[in-house]
Parts: sequence; C-alpha cells; structure tokens
Amino acid sequence: MKIQPKGDKILKRQLGTLFLVTCLILTTVPAALSAPGASEVYIVGDWSGDFNDGEDDYAQINQTLKTEEIETGNLTLTKNQTTTYETAVIENILEQEVEAEVSHAGEIPVTNESQTIDNNTLLTDSAEQEAKNATVVNDQINANEVSLNNVYLNDTTVMEPEPEQVFETGNEADSIIYNRLKEAAPNTVYKEKSYLDIGNRPGIGKYRELLLFDLSEYSYAENISSATLSLHWFYPDGKERPKDTVMEVYRPAAAWNPENVTWNSRDKDVLWTQPGGDWYDKNGVLQGNSPYATITFKGNTLPDNRYYELDVTELVKEYVRGKHENTGFLIKTRTESADYVAFYSSDTESEEQHPKLNVEQA
Repeated sequence: MKIQPKGDKILKRQLGTLFLVTCLILTTVPAALSAPGASEVYIVGDWSGDFNDGEDDYAQINQTLKTEEIETGNLTLTKNQTTTYETAVIENILEQEVEAEVSHAGEIPVTNESQTIDNNTLLTDSAEQEAKNATVVNDQINANEVSLNNVYLNDTTVMEPEPEQVFETGNEADSIIYNRLKEAAPNTVYKEKSYLDIGNRPGIGKYRELLLFDLSEYSYAENISSATLSLHWFYPDGKERPKDTVMEVYRPAAAWNPENVTWNSRDKDVLWTQPGGDWYDKNGVLQGNSPYATITFKGNTLPDNRYYELDVTELVKEYVRGKHENTGFLIKTRTESADYVAFYSSDTESEEQHPKLNVEQA
C-alpha cells in the first residue's frame, strides 16, 4: 500500500470543490440570464423591493410596461386628434374668409362652438379691413373727381344721385333716359345725375353716355325734315384742355336697361360684346368709326354757356321708319385721350339747360 502525501490530498480536495462550484455556476447563470425582464427588476415591479413575497414580479413588470405603452399611445393619439382638429378649424376659417371676400355677405354662421370666438374675431377683422380698403379706394376715386371738378368748375362739385332712384319717362319728345358708362367703375350703374360726361380723364379713364328719347309720337319718317340733338356745354370752365374733343354719335347695337346698364353690361347678367358698349356706325359697321353726327370742341375753346347741336336726322328717321329698334344714342369722343367734357342733363334745375331733341316736320 502506498501512502499519498498529505499535501496531495488537500490539493485534490480543493480541485474537487472548484469543480463543484464551477458546475453550480454553469447551471444557475443561464437560468438567471434567460429570466424574462430580469434586467429591469430594479425599476419596475410592485415597487416593494421584495422579490420573495409570493408575487409574480415578472408578470407585474410586463403589465407595467404594457400599461405605460398604452398610456403613451393614448397621449400620441390625443396629440394627433388635436392637430387634426386645429387643422380643420383653420381650413374652415380660411374658407369662410374666402366666402366673405367673394360674396361680401354679412355674417357667416359658425357651427363649431369651440371656434366661435376665433372665427368671429377673424371675420370681424377681415370685414373691417375690407371696409377700410373699400373706403380708401372710393375716397381716392372721389378725391380725384372732386379735384378735377374744382379745377375745371371753379370749385363747383357736381353731386351724383344714388343708383337706386327710378327714372320716370314721359311722352314728350324731349323726355330722355340717360346712363353714364364709366370705365373706372365697370359694374356700377350711373343714372339721373346732373350732367352728361364723355371723353377721357387722365389717371381715371374713359366716360361714355347713353341717351334714349321717346319717338313714339312720330309716325312717318318722310315727314321729318331735321332732327337736332342739343347739349348745353358747361365743363371744363376756365381751363383749356390739352387736346381737342371730337364728339361722335353712334347707334347702340342692342337695347339697354337703364336700371342695370354699366360699362360691362347692357342688362343684368347680359354683357356687352365689347366693354364700354356695342354700336353701329352710319354704314352699319359694328364698332365702326363713321359716326351719324360729330362736333369738335377745340382744346383752347372754353364753355360759353350755350347749346351745341349735332345733326342726328338720319338716325332718327331710321328709328321712326322702323329700320332699327330705337336704342337711342351712344356718345363718345374719337380719341378718348385727355378730351373730357360735360353737358347739363335734364336733372339740372334750369330747363333752359336741359338736353333737347328738336324734331322738325315738313
């Protein structure tokens, strides 16, 4: 029998112990590493710090994480819903502003109570700004006209009546319907003013005039020896014009409604073919340049408080004969360039200054 040294026995015992410890570590570490959520036990769970209380801490950890995920999702959903709502509100406001801008209607109903204050504030501001802009434009136009009136009329301002007034026609040969066509206000009806104006004002635009006389009392064109349109010239007074004014008379190409006629339209929703009115000349040419009657006012000639006459015999006979429907006279200037003049209308107080159509019969 061999007897091992005591040192060898101790070494073998230590190696055996190390082997057992190694085996124990190899069997326990993988289990610990594979435990679900084990790395997070220190931040979640039931917050007791006790993992021997009989509770399934891993299940608590998973439930907590799931709850937090749901809550985070809800926050995201709420934010998305808020953003969508705000976008809808803004689009609604913009649409209402566009409608207000296009229709100029008064109040626009707001259906969402949560945006009533904001919408009303924006619409009110928009309406107020629109009104201010319109006032500035109108004031500028009126200021230009008043300024020119003051220069030419020796500080006498001619007032225009409201367009809602109704013009009553009579059966007299000198009864007249008339409307002003103003390029600078192409959709505005102008009638029953105290003057008739034609030509061009620099910086403002063109003016033309439509006149219509009652010719029903004349039955036979052959009996008419002459027809004279007489206009009392008063404007501009005391100031020479930069150019001569060549005034011309044409036949309106179609009937026009004095309640609705404008630079753009001859009746409600009925446009002229050409803005400013359609006409025929004496040769039957549409928009032709051979007038039925013409007269020239030299640029250095000033109004002298008297009538000026245009011979419209040919056109009046055509109307009385029935060759054309009586659409009256369209009066314009030839060049429409710095040649503005004005005449008294039948709304002037003195009858001695009213326009007249003098028809003589043989």
